[in-house]
Amino acid sequence: MKSSVHFPYPDPVSYNGIDQEDTEIYHHKELLKRLPGNEDLIPMLIERFLQEIPAYLVDLQEALDKEDAASIFRLAHTIKGSAANLSCKKLEKVSKEIEIAAREERLSSAREMMPELLHVFSQSRNVLLDHM
Repeated sequence: MKSSVHFPYPDPVSYNGIDQEDTEIYHHKELLKRLPGNEDLIPMLIERFLQEIPAYLVDLQEALDKEDAASIFRLAHTIKGSAANLSCKKLEKVSKEIEIAAREERLSSAREMMPELLHVFSQSRNVLLDHM
C-alpha cells in the first residue's frame, strides 16, 4: 500500500476560530512556566519541532503501511514526547492513543487515527508559527 502522507503539507489550515491560546492545541503559558528565564529558546524549540515531526509522520505512515507494531509504537511515543515537551496537548493526546493501540496490536485502530494526527499537527503548526 502506498503512503498517503505527502510533504510538504498543503497551505496551513486557517484558524477559523481557533484561539491561539487554545490549550487543547498549544499551551503557551505552560511552556513559559517550564522555561523560566529562557523564553528566548521557544522560537528555536518550535523551529526544531516543526522540522522533525513531519519526518516522524512519514515514518509512522510507512510503519502503519507495513503493519510494524513496534515501529508504530516507537514513533507515536516519540511524537507524543516531542508534543508534550512543547505543550502541544492535542497532538500529545492523539499520539498517545496511537501508541496505546500499537502496544495492544490494534493496528487498524492506529491506522484510523492517522488522519486525525495529521490534522492536529497542521493545527498545532499554525498556532506554533505565530509564537516564533
